[in-house]
Amino acid sequence: SFFNEREMPKQARVRMLQEINNDKRIRMLVLETRPEFVTDSVMAQTKALVPDLHVEVAMGLETMDDRNRIISVNKGLTLKQYEQAIRTLRKPDLYPRTYVLLKPPFFSEKEGIDEAIRTTAHVFNAGTATVSLEACTYQKYTLTEYLIDRGLTQLPKLWSIIEVVKKTHHLGKLLIGLFQFYPSPEHV
Repeated sequence: SFFNEREMPKQARVRMLQEINNDKRIRMLVLETRPEFVTDSVMAQTKALVPDLHVEVAMGLETMDDRNRIISVNKGLTLKQYEQAIRTLRKPDLYPRTYVLLKPPFFSEKEGIDEAIRTTAHVFNAGTATVSLEACTYQKYTLTEYLIDRGLTQLPKLWSIIEVVKKTHHLGKLLIGLFQFYPSPEHV
C-alpha cells in the first residue's frame, strides 16, 4: 500500500514521486493502496508532486456486498469506506482504479458473474475511472487452494470473464487483470 506509512515511509514516498516527476518519459502512474490511507492531505500532496501525470490510485473492492467481501475475501473494508476514498481521490483530480474480483470463494459461476457485473456498474457510478476485472486464481496457502483441492469450488471459466466484459465494457475503461502479477497463479 503506497500510502501506508508503515509500509512506505513518507520521505520515501515523496522522494519516489519527485523522481518520477523528473522523468519526462513517464506519462502515467498507477499506485495501489487501501481506502483508509486515502486522505485529503496525502492526495493533495501526491497531485502537487506529480502535477502533469495521469495518476490512478488503485484499490481492491472485490465485491460491492460488504457481507460477501468479509466472508469470501476477508478484505477488512466497507463499501462506505471505499466510496469515501473515491470522493477524496477525485478532489485533487486523481483517478480511482478499482479491482473487482470475479467469482470469489463460495460463489457459483452465475453468482460470480452477476456480482462482478453489479459491482462494476456500481463502482463506475461511484466515480472510479478504471475497473480491473480480476478472475479468482489458485494460490498456495489460501482458502481458494483449500476449497479447490477438496472439490468444493472451481475457478471461474473463461466464458465468465467474457460475459462480464460484454455486459460492462460500455460503462468505462475496463481492464482484464492477472497477467503480470506475482506470485503467479498455480493453476489457470
